Amino acid sequence: MSLVDTPKHSSRLRAPSARRRLPLIYNIAQLSAHQLRALQSFETDTGRTVIALSGIEAEAAPLSDDEIRRIQALEKDLGLTLVAVG
Repeated sequence: MSLVDTPKHSSRLRAPSARRRLPLIYNIAQLSAHQLRALQSFETDTGRTVIALSGIEAEAAPLSDDEIRRIQALEKDLGLTLVAVG
């Protein structure tokens, strides 16, 4: 499962002066007390579990074939999904 949200439209559809939109990478949101209470209320009322995510703008780093193999091995070892940015 990919956590990267890439733009759906080609850059040629945007005005040349428009700021380039970076893909979003999602992580677990840090909630305020108010936000947490609101989500817990929803979960109690509906019986559903909600995971709160927040997006950060980041550009995926171009990786060499060796770096890709190494990061994939690290993902397997750690049991995580890793995204190199920069």
